[in-house]
Parts: sequence; structure tokens; C-alpha cells
Amino acid sequence: MLKLLNLGPVNLVGSSYGAYISLLTALKNPGLVRSLVLGEPPILPLLISNPDNPLAVLSLLFRNFPAGKNFIKFGMKSMKPAQQAFRQGNLEAGVRLFANGVLGKGGLEQLPAEEKAAVMDNTPALKAELLGPGFPEFPKAAAEKLNIPALLVYGERSPYFFHAISDKLFRILPKAEKVIIPNASHRIHADNATVYNQKVLAFLARYN
Repeated sequence: MLKLLNLGPVNLVGSSYGAYISLLTALKNPGLVRSLVLGEPPILPLLISNPDNPLAVLSLLFRNFPAGKNFIKFGMKSMKPAQQAFRQGNLEAGVRLFANGVLGKGGLEQLPAEEKAAVMDNTPALKAELLGPGFPEFPKAAAEKLNIPALLVYGERSPYFFHAISDKLFRILPKAEKVIIPNASHRIHADNATVYNQKVLAFLARYN
């Protein structure tokens, strides 16, 4: 799409899986991207080689106890039940269970009506993500050579394994910076929009 629009190098801003896609876009087409803002991309392959393998998850637990314990809790209480709900055709329950794990208990109900409606509209995409072939392989070697400024944005109250992933990414990307947004969970851009906007706009101003 960037090639079709012929926009030249752009600043890509993404949150969660959108941040993952933004990073993969930059890795595949670095000439199209001027800078990156990555809000907690769920690059699970940075923690474990096969996110669907229980033995790999247990290995993570022993290698990095805080991140591993948090990831297993998320998997058992949110991801697996959400997958089961989707398999049974209960789409709203699937979204609610996943949102509880990412945003905290009652996360879906606490969203503004318009945002909740948007989340529900995207239910087929979430279902495909959770029941699909899994996360794409992360090209670590290419990331280590990516000469594009990247701001890694953390939510202060996000599940710990998101922080663990971003910490690893910070050590991989040559031109990475990081910022922690206070009083925000994984829904960083909305939980504390004022601080998020300030930090992101200040970063982008350096590359416009």
C-alpha cells in the first residue's frame, strides 16, 4: 500500500499487533520507513521459539521467571479460554476473555462505547490471529541491522511479558529508544493519551 500511494519514507506508528506489522514492514521495505513507534509488539518468538509448544513455555518459565510466570498466567486465564470460545462460535466471550488478559479484568466493558464497537467489529481478525498458524518468525538478524529510529512505548501497568519482549527488542534494534507511559496498560495510547501523544509527537518531530 505504501508503494501504491507513493508517499516516500513515512513514520509508522503501531500498537500491539499493529506495532509488530509496522516493524515487519520496515524490515522488509526499509526504504519506505523513516521512523517507527512501537507500542508493545507481541513478538512472542523473542521469548520462546514456539509459542504453541507447552515445553517451550515451561522453558521460558525457568529461564526468565517473572516474564514466564506472567506469560503462562496470561495463556491459561485469557488466551486459551479465548481460543476455546472462538472455536465454539462464542465470539463476544472470546473477545472479552482476551481483553481481560491484556487490559485487566473488565477491560472490554471499560472501553468507551465507540471503541468497544470497533473492537467487536474486528472480532474476525482477532479470531484469525488466535486460531491461525501462529506468529510469524521474527528475523532477528535483519533487525540487528535496521538503521531506522524506533521508539519503544511501554505501558506502566501492562502484563510483564510485554515489557520483557520490548526489552529484548530494545537490545536488538540499533537505533532504539524507549519510554514508559504512566498509568497505562497495553491500551497505551488511550489509557493515558496526553502523555502518550506528548512523547510520540516529540519523537516524530525529530524525523519530519
